[in-house]
Amino acid sequence: MPIQFPDFQRISYDEANPLFKGIQQGMSIGQSAAMFPQDLQAKMLANQIAQVQAKYAEPMAAQGLTKAMQENQWNPKIWQSEIGLRGAEAGKLGKETQWYDKEAAARIGLQQAQTAGQSAEAQMNQMKLRYLQTMMQGQQALGGGQGQGGGGNPMQGGGGSSAMGGGMPQGAPQQGGMPQQGSAPMQGGATPMPAQNTVYGVGTPSLTPNDIANKMLLGIDTFTPRMENAKAQQQDQYKQYQSALADTIQQANSAQKAKQVLAMFNNAMDNSSYKGPRLGNTPSSGWTTAFVPGNLSNEQIADNAVSNLLPGAITELREAMKSGQFSVADLNAASRMKVSRTMTDEARQAQSAWLNGVYDRFDEKSKFYSTLGNPTSGAQKVNADMLWEQYQRDFPLISEDGKTYQGSNLGNWPLYTTPKAIASVQTTGTYSPSAREKNTFMMQVPDGKGGYVIAPIKKGKVESAFRKGAKPL
Repeated sequence: MPIQFPDFQRISYDEANPLFKGIQQGMSIGQSAAMFPQDLQAKMLANQIAQVQAKYAEPMAAQGLTKAMQENQWNPKIWQSEIGLRGAEAGKLGKETQWYDKEAAARIGLQQAQTAGQSAEAQMNQMKLRYLQTMMQGQQALGGGQGQGGGGNPMQGGGGSSAMGGGMPQGAPQQGGMPQQGSAPMQGGATPMPAQNTVYGVGTPSLTPNDIANKMLLGIDTFTPRMENAKAQQQDQYKQYQSALADTIQQANSAQKAKQVLAMFNNAMDNSSYKGPRLGNTPSSGWTTAFVPGNLSNEQIADNAVSNLLPGAITELREAMKSGQFSVADLNAASRMKVSRTMTDEARQAQSAWLNGVYDRFDEKSKFYSTLGNPTSGAQKVNADMLWEQYQRDFPLISEDGKTYQGSNLGNWPLYTTPKAIASVQTTGTYSPSAREKNTFMMQVPDGKGGYVIAPIKKGKVESAFRKGAKPL
């Protein structure tokens, strides 16, 4: 059984030291007595202050309330102003940040653009190199371009091998300054049409991929020189046609002069008594006329025309016919032309009819060159000259023996202005219509409704059809 010890209770400091406790209490009582006047005075002062505050409590409360109301009214405004000021400062800071960001982005973009430009320049140089290499290969394939129209030379503006393809456009001037002549005859006997995009038979060049590549890659303008060359040729063709028409007018004037003198001679001969192989040698002037009965005034007019007027008129006529590319038969007839009172009436009438025909042929020439001189006809001046000469050979005004005037050969000139005729003379250098075409050929005839229909026109009816508004095909 365990042993139970006694439980002694612990005592406090004051209980353990009663002497010190008594001394402390005595000191406290003494201090309280000493502090009593001061406490009393402090309490009296506090009481007076409370009385004053009570007197002014209501005004002070009203003032506090007013201050509170004013604070409630102005504090939000002050706060908003402060918020706005801080927002402005933040916005300013944001704008500055954006400006710095944009400047940085611009610098980056500039660097990227410079890099892209350098890359594009490098690519362009590579393209130039490939283009030149392909061009040189094309020249080597064509024997270095000798005698081959320059191969793929960029200065040619087309033809040969090229890095950009293309080639000579239809109707463009060929190498050596020779333009393409119209279209070749079509297969199957179809009537060909003149080359498109031509002026006076000279092709107007078109811009080709080669021209673009030469300009962009090599800085060489190959299109403008070809265009200027074509324009110069077209203008030259216009001048040549105008000159031909002016020459035709002079030639027609020479024929008209001879025609008028011959008409004067014929009128005098019609009223003469001494004419023909037997009486035509009778003198019309001089002392011998004293033995010739009758009035010899008409004989004198005829003789004066023969000796003074006709020689010069006939000489001019021969030169005009020569420059007008008349047939050999007609030129020989002009060379043998002799007029006198010894001529028979039949010979005089035939010669007069032939001379009238020569004048009419000059009128045909004017119409012919006006038709082919149209900018859209597709014929150059040299083509027109060849066709006119061929017409003269195929349809002379005088027979081969020089005795018979062939008036029916007039009016056939439209046969030589058709697209078929132009294409033939351009490709073969000659053209001659078939026997059927010489008797009947096609023209555009007015249909009476403002349009045209293609209809056959018989030989000898061409001039009449023209007067009614018909046009050659």
